[in-house]
Amino acid sequence: TEPRCSMMAPGRAPGSGGCQVPEFSILMPAYNYGRFVGQAIDSVLAQTHADFELIVVESGSDDNTWDVVSAYDDPRLIAVRTERMPLPHTLAVALERANGTWVTNLNADDRFLPEALAAVSARLRSHPAIGVLGVHLRTIDADGDLLADQVTAEWVNTTRDLNDPEAWIWTNHLVGCAFIRRSSLLDVGGYGDLDTILDWDLWIRALAAGEHFDVLPEVLFEWRRHGANLTGSRPLATVEQYGQIARRTLLPFLRRSGRDDLVARPL
Repeated sequence: TEPRCSMMAPGRAPGSGGCQVPEFSILMPAYNYGRFVGQAIDSVLAQTHADFELIVVESGSDDNTWDVVSAYDDPRLIAVRTERMPLPHTLAVALERANGTWVTNLNADDRFLPEALAAVSARLRSHPAIGVLGVHLRTIDADGDLLADQVTAEWVNTTRDLNDPEAWIWTNHLVGCAFIRRSSLLDVGGYGDLDTILDWDLWIRALAAGEHFDVLPEVLFEWRRHGANLTGSRPLATVEQYGQIARRTLLPFLRRSGRDDLVARPL
């Protein structure tokens, strides 16, 4: 889990103890999102809190995604091009290059608000027990305009205690954007092997490993709904992969935790 100096972004000077480790590594998988990826990148580079690195992995797009990504000349951005691969593998490529203390995955069709990292940093520094931090979001359309119907945002923006295993049964409250310590992410096996609900899988593995969850109730993230989103696009695969999560992680964790009340319920 030591930072990799050889993979630091150009221009980042080593510190006296070796690498100068950024507070945040933002991982951005990008496939056929040429119309959106520039906005996503711009939203990161415009952060008021500058202690970050952005790692964009473009994986075999058929459109102009790589042209957009490679046109940036900013030492905070690491651009990687690969062949087409499943999303968990794309994120693994990005994670291999990550040096930050905290990691988040920002999809190439979504956007941060300018104060996102500043607000997250302040929360993490004032609550050192946090292992996973979610934030609130709002939904936008393909043109970047706020959707009149914010039902999805109202459902995701939970006030529930996510340290309660019951909160994770048939529900993922950290859709889109959440932060996890890089060391913890590596300890629980990275992004796993489930492409449709890999974040849900990750959060349940982190919960089972004892990470403390918190949610910052500020809208810091814009989740774009444009009709071609991966989330929700394969309902049968979602059910099938949730079954895998329940069998290999959730049920064993509930039994270890003495939550027979939840084991007895349909998971």
